[in-house]
Amino acid sequence: MRQLPGGVGQSQPPAVTEVLSGGRVRLRPVRTDDNAVLTRIFTDPEVARWWGDPSRAVRDAIEPDASETGFMIEAGSDVIGFIQSVEETDPMYLHAGIDIAIHSDWQGQGLGPDAIRTLARYLLSVRGHHRLTIDPAAHNTRAIKAVGRLARQPVDGHAGRGLTASVLTCVSPPGGAASRPGRPPHTVGRRVPDLHR
Repeated sequence: MRQLPGGVGQSQPPAVTEVLSGGRVRLRPVRTDDNAVLTRIFTDPEVARWWGDPSRAVRDAIEPDASETGFMIEAGSDVIGFIQSVEETDPMYLHAGIDIAIHSDWQGQGLGPDAIRTLARYLLSVRGHHRLTIDPAAHNTRAIKAVGRLARQPVDGHAGRGLTASVLTCVSPPGGAASRPGRPPHTVGRRVPDLHR
């Protein structure tokens, strides 16, 4: 996952070991034996075009940074994708980001938004975050539309607390390189409505 502006918190979030259940999906923590299924997901051309080098994406999913938590997305008995969060745990800047990859065989069926909603509920209710960021590429119109629809829906009663989900759309720096560690990505001014509206 790309580093959020401001860097990583002063303490790492506790490890997540539980399975999170959504309306249609389950999110289970990534295991070291998920290499083959992660490779299938990240080598899918519709995923690789947004995530880059599949071998690096697999390695990063299995060996995340201390601030990151990864989950396999399951629909029934099928593993259909990967979702992760990065958490800033410093109480002054408490927030989290979400990134998701759904294999193209399962896209367009509402499973990605259900996975995002499930992880958002956990981050807001259990982890205590007050702001979530999802940052699809500026030219990933499918993801922007899906997140836009999701951002207009409250996440299980959190609307009254003024919690928001902002979408910061990102483009690659000049020359097409991926975002550089420690530097915020280049952005364009597109913002999706808050969750509580």
